[in-house]
Amino acid sequence: MKVLSLKCENCGATLDVDHSMSSVVCDYCRGEQLVERGEEDISLPEQEEMLADASANLIMKRMASERAIERFESDILEICEERDSNIQALQGTESKQGCLGLSFLLVGIAVTLILLDAYSIPLWFAIPVGFILLVLMGVFLGPRKETEKTIAAKAAAKMAPLEEQIARHQAIIDSCDYGTAS
Repeated sequence: MKVLSLKCENCGATLDVDHSMSSVVCDYCRGEQLVERGEEDISLPEQEEMLADASANLIMKRMASERAIERFESDILEICEERDSNIQALQGTESKQGCLGLSFLLVGIAVTLILLDAYSIPLWFAIPVGFILLVLMGVFLGPRKETEKTIAAKAAAKMAPLEEQIARHQAIIDSCDYGTAS
C-alpha cells in the first residue's frame, strides 16, 4: 500500500496519508487538510469500481431511453389512429350532408315548379321562394368546422414534440453505444 508524505500547512509537521484518505488531521496542531489526488493516485480496484459504476449508469440510461422511445411511439400510434378515425367520421358526415343538400335542392325546384304551375304564381315570386329554400339548406348544413387538412394538422402538432423526444432519446442511446455520453 502506497503512503504519501505531506507537510501540514499550519505547522509544517509531516503527515502520512493513506491512498483511501480524502482528508487528514495533523497530530501536532489538529489542523485538518484536504488531500487532492490526481487520477494516477487512484488505486486499481477504485478505478475498476468507478468504471463498473459508469458502465451501469450507461446501461440504465440506455434502457430508460429505449422504454421512453417505445412509449412515445405508442402515443404517436394512438394519435394516428384518432386522426384516421376522425377523418373517416368526417367523410361519413360529408356523404350524409350531400344527400340532405340534394334533397333540399330537389324540394326547392319542386316547390318553385308547383308555385309556377298549379297556383299560377308569377315567376318573380316563385324563384325567390326556391332561393329561400336553398339558403335554408345552407343554414341547416352549415359550413364544415373541420376539414381533413385541419384534422391532419392538429395530429401533426400533437406528434411533433413526441418526435423530438424520440430523437433526443435516440441520441442518448447512440452516445451510450459509441461511448460519447456526456
